[in-house]
Amino acid sequence: MSEPQPTPLKTAAGARCGSAADLLLRVFARQELAEGNLDRARHLLPQVEDWDKLVEIAGAHGVEGFLWAGLQSLKKVGTAAPLGAQQALTAAVTKQQSGKLYRWKRVLELIDYLEWQGLRVMVIKGTALDLLVYDRPWLTSSLDVDVVTDMSKQEIGTERLTEIFAMVVSQLPFVELEFNEHHDVDLNHTLRFDFSMFWDRAEATEWEGRRVFVMAPEDLLITAAISSSRRRFLQLKRACDIRELVLRNSTLLPATAIERASQLRSLPTLLWALGVADLCLGLPDMWKLQNLPAPDGWKRSLFERLIANCGYLNLIPNAANIYRHRHFHWSVMPPLILNPGAHFRYIRKSITPSVL
Repeated sequence: MSEPQPTPLKTAAGARCGSAADLLLRVFARQELAEGNLDRARHLLPQVEDWDKLVEIAGAHGVEGFLWAGLQSLKKVGTAAPLGAQQALTAAVTKQQSGKLYRWKRVLELIDYLEWQGLRVMVIKGTALDLLVYDRPWLTSSLDVDVVTDMSKQEIGTERLTEIFAMVVSQLPFVELEFNEHHDVDLNHTLRFDFSMFWDRAEATEWEGRRVFVMAPEDLLITAAISSSRRRFLQLKRACDIRELVLRNSTLLPATAIERASQLRSLPTLLWALGVADLCLGLPDMWKLQNLPAPDGWKRSLFERLIANCGYLNLIPNAANIYRHRHFHWSVMPPLILNPGAHFRYIRKSITPSVL
C-alpha cells in the first residue's frame, strides 16, 4: 500500500507551511518510514538551522521519540544529525522507556488489586494506543496512565472507595483512576453521555497476562480526536495517534466512525481532528475530509477553513500555544462541539499572529 500523502494546500498560504525543521518533524512523525519519506528527510536534514530548538519543539509536540527513530534510520544510510542533538534525543527516549516500564509495572499491580475488588478495568487514551497501535510505545511521550472501572462510585460504596483511593493516592500518583466516567473523555461532563456506552462496546485484550478492556475502534478514534481538541488541535503527537489508528485498524471504517461520533455529539470535533491529521501527516483517501460520509455543509466549511491557513503546519510557533489556557476545553468546548466555525475563530484569536 502506498504511503498516504497530506492533502495539498492550494492557496497562497501554502508557501508558508513551515521551515525545514517543521517539515522534518512531520516526515518523521510516523511508525514506518517509507523510502520516499527517507529521501525527503535526507534532503531536509542539512537545512535545519537550530537543532537545540528542534529537539525542544519535538518534546513539546510529543514526538521526540519519532525524531530519534528517524535520525537513527538516516544514520544507517550515511546521513547523521549533530552529535549533541542525537545525545539529547537518546537521553529523552531512554527516560521515556524507563518511565513507561515503571508505570506499567505499577499499574498492572493496580489492575490485580481492582480485579480482587471485583471490578473490571478499562485502559484508555495513550495507554490503550500503546497496547493496540504502537509497536514501540516508548517512542511516544506520556506522563500518566488513565484507568476506568465498570462500576460507579455509588455502586462501589464509600468503604471500598476509601481503600482504593488510599492505594492510588499514596502509591500511584501518575494514575488517573475514575469510576465509570473520565473527565478527559467527557470534558468534565461537557459531553453529556453515559460512560456505560463505551463499556457496552468494549473489547477484552491481554496485557502481561492480565485481562483488560479497551474501547471499540470507533470510540478509540473519537476519544483520540477529543484528546486532540484538549491540545487545541495543535499537538503533532495527537495527529499521529489518529493517523496510526486509521492505518493500523482495518475494521475501522469512516461510516461507522461518523455514525458513532454523531451519537456522542462529537462529529465536528472528529472531522476537525481528521482534517488536521491529514494536512499535517496524510491520511488514506477514504479518511480525507472531502471524502467522508458527513454533512456536505460541515465538510465544506471545515475544509475551506483548514486550507485557507497553514497555522497547523507551523509546529515551532504552535509549541508555545499547545498548553495555553489550560481550561480551554472546559470553558469553550460546549459551543465548539456544535459549531466548528466558532472553534476556528477561537483559535485564530488565541494563537500568535505569526502562525497564520
